[in-house]
This record gives sequence, structure tokens and C-alpha cells, in this order.
Amino acid sequence: MTYDSSGFQTSYGTLPLGDLWRPEMVGEATVRLQSNDMLDACKDEETSRKILDQILPVAIEMKKNIKKFWNSAGDQYTAFNQDGCVIGLTWNGPGIVLSRTSGGPVKYLMPKEGGFAWLDGMSIPTGAENVEGAYAFINHMYRADMGAAMASQSGYDSVIAEVVPLLQPEAKARVRCRLPRGCCRQSVVVSDGDALVQSGAGGIRGEVHGCLRPGAIRTVVQLPSHPVPVARSCS
Repeated sequence: MTYDSSGFQTSYGTLPLGDLWRPEMVGEATVRLQSNDMLDACKDEETSRKILDQILPVAIEMKKNIKKFWNSAGDQYTAFNQDGCVIGLTWNGPGIVLSRTSGGPVKYLMPKEGGFAWLDGMSIPTGAENVEGAYAFINHMYRADMGAAMASQSGYDSVIAEVVPLLQPEAKARVRCRLPRGCCRQSVVVSDGDALVQSGAGGIRGEVHGCLRPGAIRTVVQLPSHPVPVARSCS
């Protein structure tokens, strides 16, 4: 969560998601405009009524706290830099950039319930003419030094363990501040799948952990000229 410490004070372990809906946050919060997680509520009328009859009254009551809906990184920046939001449920990238560029007041912190984690990845289109080149690029981007550069500059975290020693000191400090020890054990993965990329002596390895959509990952391949295997997409 991102918050403006000049208007709201908190710390890890005392910052709950429910602080978005505190009475003093009327007209001060920013949240995402949409969520694919609600698609399950629309699979049939009976399910929809059962779920929406419970949450709609609460949503209508709490709507007064929302100053701005966001749907992109840019929206999150303007929410705090221009629109005067005090608190928001945001992505970590914009939250980290805001904490770095605001001069101190805006901070990013994991809520005590745990964060909402998701995974980005890369895919090769069907019919691609230079498949080996595409895999070479993917393998390059999954190198530890590239992961460190991405994490240091953008605020997004790399899945490669060897990145940690390569992070810039400022980036390491940001990680310790927003991700206190033990907080990631409470994180909830919300994504199209739960593909975990692990790093080990043999390089990067793609693993499927049961909740990927059928066909999302076909196989783990190893190109002769590029010895680091990656998960090959069917898209």
C-alpha cells in the first residue's frame, strides 16, 4: 500500500487493508478500477446474486472514501502527485517510485494481511521467425545482472535469487523497508497462473504449480546454443 505520511502515520504490522475505509479517509483513497478476480462472481446468476448481495451494500457505503480509481501506473502517480490522495492500494512499482521521488512524504509498505503478488512473464508468438533469437533474449533478461538493473530502476522485484547481492544499496534499503522479514509468507498470488521461476546451479527453471490455465505452459526447453532453459509458452 502507498500512503502520504504527511497526512497519515503508520508502520509495518499496524497497516491493515481496512485503513482504506477508515472514517477519516473519506475522499482520500485510491484503488484499482477493475479486478479480474470478480469474474468468478459472474459465472451464473445464482452465484452472482449470492456474492453481490453481500458485497454491494458495503461497496456502496465505502465508495465515499474513494477519491480516484486507477487503471495504470500513470494513474497511481497522479493520484498522489496531483490529486492529493493520502492512501491507496497500489502496485509496488509506482509505490516505490513515488517513495523515491516525493522527497519523503509518500511511502510504500506491505499491509499486515500480506500483499497481492502477481507474476509477469514472456511469451513467443506462434509463427515467430527467429525463435532461437527470442530465447536468447529471454535468457538474457533472466540473468541476475539484468534482474538487478530492473529491480533497482523500476521498483519491481526479480524472481532470481542471485539478484540480491547485485542490487544498488538504495534498492536494498527499499526492499528491507517495504518487505520486512516474514511478510512475504502472507502474500496472496493473484495472476493468470502460478508459474514459479527458480534459480539454481543449472540456471533458470520454469515450474508449474497447479493453477495455471490448461496449455499455458507447454514444456521446459533447452536450446543448444543457450544453455539456460526457460518455460516455453503456447501463446
